[in-house]
Amino acid sequence: MVYRRVQSVTSDAGAAGEDGDAKPAFASSLQSSLQSSLQKEDGDKTKTERGVRDERERQLAAQRAKRSMLGNIRFIGELYKTDLIQKFDDKKRQQLMKIVILRLVELSEDKTMPSRSRFLVKDLLEMRDHLWEPQSLHAIDADSDDMTVARMIADEEISASAVLPRGCRGKEAEFIESHGLVVYFGGERDDDEDEDDQDYLDPKVESKMRSTIEEYVSIKDIDEVTLCVKELYEEQEQCWHHFVRVCAVYCIDGDRASFRVVAELLVALCERGVLATDDIQSAIEVILNDYEDLRVDIPLIADSMAELLAPLFNIENGLTLTWLKEASSHLVASGEAAKLLSALLKQFDVLFGRDRLLQWLQPQVQTPDWWKAFGNSPAGATHDALQPWEQILA
Repeated sequence: MVYRRVQSVTSDAGAAGEDGDAKPAFASSLQSSLQSSLQKEDGDKTKTERGVRDERERQLAAQRAKRSMLGNIRFIGELYKTDLIQKFDDKKRQQLMKIVILRLVELSEDKTMPSRSRFLVKDLLEMRDHLWEPQSLHAIDADSDDMTVARMIADEEISASAVLPRGCRGKEAEFIESHGLVVYFGGERDDDEDEDDQDYLDPKVESKMRSTIEEYVSIKDIDEVTLCVKELYEEQEQCWHHFVRVCAVYCIDGDRASFRVVAELLVALCERGVLATDDIQSAIEVILNDYEDLRVDIPLIADSMAELLAPLFNIENGLTLTWLKEASSHLVASGEAAKLLSALLKQFDVLFGRDRLLQWLQPQVQTPDWWKAFGNSPAGATHDALQPWEQILA
């Protein structure tokens, strides 16, 4: 967005100069540059697919290409906002865009799609109806702590229809109840919200958690970090599961070298009694609930999670496969549960050896059908990713 604004200012300056055609010339040059960049990325992708045979390298290359492509697309959209790009370079483009919108409308009503995806498509269509201005409760009270939505509605300054999406007009009450917004519109606080308070993390505390993690990654002083972690409890009670979640997110957002270091930190805190197994389980379950979404941007999410979790299965009263089977049950149909378990066993084998793996695995795998619970293969067979491990244990 900053780059787009710089381009806009540069273009405006050029337009005000001696050459009256500076702005169109700049836009044309910029468009040609973007087109060349996209064509180059497409060619690089083809070369990569031909030259890279290793699955891991292929996925990493695809991830880099995707990020670059999405970055260029977003930049083009930002250019449209400043009118640097105004015309379609092909008359057929407008018709194609109409077809895309019609297809999005169909997808928004497709019950076979995940509900999360349908809502995202609907939000996109609603934002288009509002000329790309977000229409949400948070947008209204973002700039004021006093004039909240609830206060404005209570004072009859705005109505429910003024802040809710157009698609729910005439069904405001149903929409408010189904989306848990009753408290914003004069309703009483739900008893279940007391439990939700435990899931709230103060942004200041979260920032300190990230600083603590970064400090350990830098100096690896477990005694100092233990003191820092204990101080967090004084600022917000019941925050241990939040700390584990922040650790996991820090690893996912960072480089692969951070996984083993952060895993060592979590193991040390568990052994010192600072963290409990329940805290780790609660945090990882949050990550697993968003697993499918994370996999879109992180193709190697199974390997990444395995590097973080494997050491936590090898400590006293640590994580168990029974817990993992329940926590990843929503990933069975897609086969991701089997891939996650396979990656975990592989990482455990690398870290602790085959003998320790068998010693740890045998008491937990009590029946031959145990492996099938992690996969959704035809005829009730074991998932392909788990067959080697089943044979090793047999």
